Amino acid sequence: MSTEQQSSENKKTTSVLGFINRFAVAHTVAYFIAGLIFSALMNYQEIFATSAFSHMRPFEHPLVILGPTLQLFRGAFLALAFLPFRHVIIESKRGWVYVFVALWILMNVGADSAEPGKIEGLIYADYSLAEHLFSFPEFTCSTLLSAWLFHTWERNPKDKRLSIPLIGAVVVILAFAVLGLLFMSPM
Repeated sequence: MSTEQQSSENKKTTSVLGFINRFAVAHTVAYFIAGLIFSALMNYQEIFATSAFSHMRPFEHPLVILGPTLQLFRGAFLALAFLPFRHVIIESKRGWVYVFVALWILMNVGADSAEPGKIEGLIYADYSLAEHLFSFPEFTCSTLLSAWLFHTWERNPKDKRLSIPLIGAVVVILAFAVLGLLFMSPM
């Protein structure tokens, strides 16, 4: 393999890894921000204690505390699904809309899960309309923010005005998780 071919191959690998990393970081930051806002606005701790959400773990559970941090892995897997379409996403000014619509439909409404807000939940579970609509504001805002952040960053990957705050936010999210686990009261 010539040096030029090797350099081209390294750029492709870097480009793919950058795409996955940027997607995972944007997803995690958006998930965390939307979660904080809607958790406070809608009092999730109280709502999750109701019978409709009895399957949810308590807020103090270690996995719940780690939840936003673990979104890095979910974001990386989601990025793999979008990888074949990255050129369409990046080259279009409306690429963020494509990402938003695909994520919103596949991850939220169309997810194969009998949960509130999902088609399967509407068909197979006995949730009220209010319980179905409960999750829409958060996942719509989270998905919208994630798609916009990712698309903006992916189109300008070297722009420090976006990369530094987003990576800094992930560091803060990781720190919150670690501190939460260290200082939480035993269950």
